[in-house]
Amino acid sequence: ALLYDWLDRLLYFRDAENLLFSDFRVEIREEGGRWRLKGKARGERFDPSRHPERTAVKAVTYHLMEVRREEGRAVIQAVVDI
Repeated sequence: ALLYDWLDRLLYFRDAENLLFSDFRVEIREEGGRWRLKGKARGERFDPSRHPERTAVKAVTYHLMEVRREEGRAVIQAVVDI
């Protein structure tokens, strides 16, 4: 649920604050028997003159959600509702 909750939070900021994100740093670790996610997302406010409107993501889903390692990096796959 950590990944789902974080992605859902990004959608909230997109909708509530009109923010677009493009650069992400995510750290997931275990602390005291619990998993913690610390994430940073960089971006900017939506500007119609610079950002063409595309199909909007409505919600994150658990369907086919996957985290895997490739070439020493974590790769995240998530299916979203549009």
